[in-house]
Amino acid sequence: MGLTHGDLYYLPSPPPDKPSVFFSGLLTPLSPLSQTGLPFSFPEIPDSAKVDIFAWSFYRLIQADRYQNPRKSATLYVQENPDAPSHVLIEDLAFNLAQKLKIPIPQQTFDYEITIDVDNPWKYRHKPIYVRWGGLLKDLFKVNLNGVKERWKAIIRKEDPFETDSLIKRWCPPEKTTIFYLVDGNHVNDSRFNLHMVPYQKRVLNMKKAGYRIGLHPSYESQLNEQLIQIQKSLLESVVGTISQSRQHYLRYTLPQTFQSLLRAGIRYEYSICPRDQTSALTAITRPYPWYDLSLEKETNLILVPAFVMDRSLQQNLNLKPDQAMEKIRKEIQRVRRAGGKFVIILHNETFSESGEWKGWRSVIQKMLEELKANGS
Repeated sequence: MGLTHGDLYYLPSPPPDKPSVFFSGLLTPLSPLSQTGLPFSFPEIPDSAKVDIFAWSFYRLIQADRYQNPRKSATLYVQENPDAPSHVLIEDLAFNLAQKLKIPIPQQTFDYEITIDVDNPWKYRHKPIYVRWGGLLKDLFKVNLNGVKERWKAIIRKEDPFETDSLIKRWCPPEKTTIFYLVDGNHVNDSRFNLHMVPYQKRVLNMKKAGYRIGLHPSYESQLNEQLIQIQKSLLESVVGTISQSRQHYLRYTLPQTFQSLLRAGIRYEYSICPRDQTSALTAITRPYPWYDLSLEKETNLILVPAFVMDRSLQQNLNLKPDQAMEKIRKEIQRVRRAGGKFVIILHNETFSESGEWKGWRSVIQKMLEELKANGS
């Protein structure tokens, strides 16, 4: 069993000297893939002579390694090359195959989207009085002059470093920007702030009126709690109207449960696909695509929007300085541009603040936006 298309053969024993793709049998519809399983490991760069590139691509897109206990008996490839370079893209495989078959490749159009997560709308303001003044005394004892200065401005002048909405408006085009708000949550990794606060409601509504797309940032424990997603989506919609975009807090999701919950909640665009400890295309593709639910063996109408870079990954996990981070970002932009995909980055409102560990990062954002807008993008 297999298929032929024109001069391309995808069969166990293709005719000799004919264009063919290695056939593993893993896409043969004998039984659901959720039962037959897919292997966890595979080469970073699939060689079309040694690897089933169709099964390899499908495996990456559906993130089969996130499903529970798949069997590992089958193999996608004949042999692995441990020295192969990383970061292959499905677009690369498609372009190479088209070239092999002498099929014209349509002109590729590059696009981009800035996404901003608001976990902590304020650094100092709107916290309990004892927290604000206690923090000020703590910074005084530690002789943390920058902290004292910031806290004093927040208390006396009502100027908070994380209140960066005006800068976002100045730099980020509304038509190219989506802002995800953490609106509630009781876990230690959630925020002290929630959208029941009138000042927070005003800020969110202000950005909505300025033309920015507003998305939900479901709380830390929401990945296996559909009720939390429903409640938090309803809370955000009570302020800004219908919401169709979402990104999980801390990028925490479990397949298929989290995405199924988001679909039932009315979410149509999901933005949690992003590596946390590197910069790359986590699912090996540079453009949005519909989620395939492996547990039900069907394509859904939930569109996954992959991101390739996250500010906290660069600053905290990779320990990069601003100039080093910009070089990483530039390389990812170039990769996505060559593939004609959509470059998506995850920022946070505090990244714009020049406060604490984010000192020097405004220049990164400015240079990145210049790079994205280059060449008529």
